[in-house]
Amino acid sequence: DISLQQSIENVGPGRLILGLSASKNISFKVQTSNLSAPVEQVRNNSGNFASRQIKWNGNAQLRWDWERWGFGWSARLYDFLLISAPFSPTSINYAVLQGSDRAPRVLEHDFSVSYQAPAQNDPRGAQWWLSGLTLNFGIKNVFDREPRFWAHDAARGVAPYDFGAVNGRSLWMRISKDFR
Repeated sequence: DISLQQSIENVGPGRLILGLSASKNISFKVQTSNLSAPVEQVRNNSGNFASRQIKWNGNAQLRWDWERWGFGWSARLYDFLLISAPFSPTSINYAVLQGSDRAPRVLEHDFSVSYQAPAQNDPRGAQWWLSGLTLNFGIKNVFDREPRFWAHDAARGVAPYDFGAVNGRSLWMRISKDFR
């Protein structure tokens, strides 16, 4: 794993925060019994389908904070997944159904906005509700990316790690309050 973050002050009236993180899955072995040998799952197209692992994933973030406001953008990378073992006469040739020997790499983009209300020393009435309140709003999958097709899953056709894209673009909101 690697993670980098840089904060740049005085960008306009605010502060810009750049972040980058990446993970490389070096090894993930599955042993089906105490007598069998462990089998590597990272980029292994003949391993256990349910435990296949992507080799790389990453996230880049850009956030601009100004007084009580924050605006953010992030992009997530999902590495490609190998489809299936080489074709044999007794198995389905998933690579032909897939149109390739892999589900491709993809990027997914998200956007967020936040506002933090000022805390009051001795709030009364409506001020008490607003004092220390933080509102967050976001859009996941901003560009409404379609999930990657996955020939192995006849019911949904969605590649592992892509389950969030099944819903398409989605909105979220979080409200939190500091009661101190």
